[in-house]
Amino acid sequence: MSLIDTFETQSVEEIPPLASPSWWGADSIRRRVRLADGGSVLLRQMHPDARAYASPAVVVAAARAASESGLGPRVLASDAATGELVLEDLSDRMRTATIDDFLDGAALQRLADLLGRIRAEITVPAPAATVFDDIRGLQRLIGSAAPALPRDIAWMAARVADLEAWVEGRTGERRFCHNVGDVSNILLSDDRMVAVDWDLARWADPLQDIGLMLDELAYLPLEPEDVFTTLHQGWDPVAYATARAFGIAEHLRQGLIGVVRDLREPGTIEYSKFADWHFLHLREALLDRRHDGYVAA
Repeated sequence: MSLIDTFETQSVEEIPPLASPSWWGADSIRRRVRLADGGSVLLRQMHPDARAYASPAVVVAAARAASESGLGPRVLASDAATGELVLEDLSDRMRTATIDDFLDGAALQRLADLLGRIRAEITVPAPAATVFDDIRGLQRLIGSAAPALPRDIAWMAARVADLEAWVEGRTGERRFCHNVGDVSNILLSDDRMVAVDWDLARWADPLQDIGLMLDELAYLPLEPEDVFTTLHQGWDPVAYATARAFGIAEHLRQGLIGVVRDLREPGTIEYSKFADWHFLHLREALLDRRHDGYVAA
């Protein structure tokens, strides 16, 4: 039985996911449900394969806390055991953010304020983990499935392990973080911005939270140092280097998530494309001479 069965409904519309390259809705099965009273709600059911790297209880607790703080859509019903959520449908008032939205300095500041409020106001039981911890968990899940991995995976993993060794000792107090570097997990309007999808939410160093989003926004025609200064609310070269290290490692985490999903749903080209896209950008980052500068800061 689904939570939506407690509502009087007229129709149900499937919302297809888009895994590559934005991972929009790929951790869940989404439906827009038209209610008998003429309104609509969004039904979000955690995808069974997402349980390999996400906790239903954390997803629900974070969504509820965000709802109560005005930092996410209102939660109308939830099930912590399954990760199922019935959310207000904001599609007529807000839209999914794109990278280009943050060319505007005011929008970038609003994003910084949103992520900062999440770290300051939301405190829910959740794992304390870094992107490096998640990478190790995903590597255990994949095991010896070598055909699904690129031939240079050992080299990429070794370089990311070097980044972890450098980051160790440079991190600060952990806060509850949205921990997702995809602007497609942000909804916005002219006067409001909210976060959705809490599958990777963790207690982590805020520099990790900033680094994941910084890497996403690195493709803007803006200097990454300027983007960091806005997200961090000030400039600090060592903090910048630490955030960049987290952001580079995020490509390995996301690539491995794509591999896990592709292994569990063979023949689904979206997930293999998503993995390949992240491995490509990981190679690019690791071979960039400026990467050595980040670690030397």
